[in-house]
Amino acid sequence: MTTMKLGELLLQRGKLSPADLSRALDAQTHMAGERLGRILVRLGLCAEVDVAEALAEQLQVSLVRADRFPSAPPELGSLNPNFLHKHALLPLGDVSSDVLFVTSEPNSPLVQQALRLALHQEPQLALGLETEILATLEAWFQEENAEEPEADFQGAAESNRSNELIEHLKDLASEAPVIRWVNQIFAQAVEAGASDIHLEPFEDTFCVRARIDGVLQKIAEPPLELAAAIVSRVKLLAHLDIAERRLPQDGRMSQKIQGRRIDVRVSTVPTRHGESVVLRLLERDESLLQLEAQGFEPDILATVKALLTEPHGIFLLTGPTGSGKTTTLYAALRSLDTERLKILTVEDPVEYELPGVNQVQVQEAIGLTFASALRAFLRQDPDVIMVGRCVTPKPRKSLFRLPLPAIWCFRRYTPIPQQGQPFGSTTLASSAISSPLP
Repeated sequence: MTTMKLGELLLQRGKLSPADLSRALDAQTHMAGERLGRILVRLGLCAEVDVAEALAEQLQVSLVRADRFPSAPPELGSLNPNFLHKHALLPLGDVSSDVLFVTSEPNSPLVQQALRLALHQEPQLALGLETEILATLEAWFQEENAEEPEADFQGAAESNRSNELIEHLKDLASEAPVIRWVNQIFAQAVEAGASDIHLEPFEDTFCVRARIDGVLQKIAEPPLELAAAIVSRVKLLAHLDIAERRLPQDGRMSQKIQGRRIDVRVSTVPTRHGESVVLRLLERDESLLQLEAQGFEPDILATVKALLTEPHGIFLLTGPTGSGKTTTLYAALRSLDTERLKILTVEDPVEYELPGVNQVQVQEAIGLTFASALRAFLRQDPDVIMVGRCVTPKPRKSLFRLPLPAIWCFRRYTPIPQQGQPFGSTTLASSAISSPLP
């Protein structure tokens, strides 16, 4: 892999001017997680094929064009077509064989890890143009998704009305009053130290609540007529599809609020009176990911630090939503020596990126669940495993069957009473938990 950055390669090839590169890099700072190549194409500063050729040189992978794609869909095995669409991923043969995958992001750790666990072998990846990959996937699966001809005529008028409404919402979401309301809601929540913001439409009101110290508190009540526009504003910032109001969506964004960089995880759920939106606020300040910053009493902090020096065991955190379970787990992991230890995590979602830690994002669409990840981790020679969340019996039992003399396991658990579904075997649990803390 060449040490030159993508922008430098494009400058060297004469495909991009220094001024245009500066514009794209500036835009990238406002688009959390967006790759430079995609930004250059979307802004019309570079042709997609020019970006792809430079990226292929940078990553030292082959570039595969559409003329080498199969005309008919191969056998996908356990892979879900939605996963292929989401990651612009296209197999050049049956997935059951030693197949080459073409993707627009061959260096994506998420794609690599997901395929590794789905195929039980190291995936072979090549670079492709995103537009060509998505067009081929669309052609492969259009027959499955095709509607009856009569429905096309009936749905045409509804589609036009829907498009008009979407454009109207986009206009409203860009108006000053809506922007002021969204900025005010963020500012109030951050100032109050909230962990979550809830936007909840009801029949007669639009309620904004924040979870502060684990308790929901009402912080604002914007006009009901602005509810759809405020929700659309949030969805636009999180790069969600504002046209989709019938299905849940998840997204992320990054905001600078009162001089502090805040990562925001966004979840939408359709309700009877509109979309309910929950925003999880995650401050990027690394000083917060310290055990000393978690609010422990001195004696409990000393006990926690002592537990983390033990050669093996299970570190189990329980508590209600917003009580700091995830932050405490990350702080515990950061206190470990990542240079000497093999640390693996399975999370849904990955909330903070930790240097020196192998973090896996759950992808249930392809069978990458907490339980399957745990089974795969045992073949990775781990020293420490962290499980982000787990409320079903199978992963719970897997935890207590890990070879504890060799492994430290970190767990976050939100208690949800379910008759007939205890956390795990009482005998196994009692042998693993030796130092409960209040």
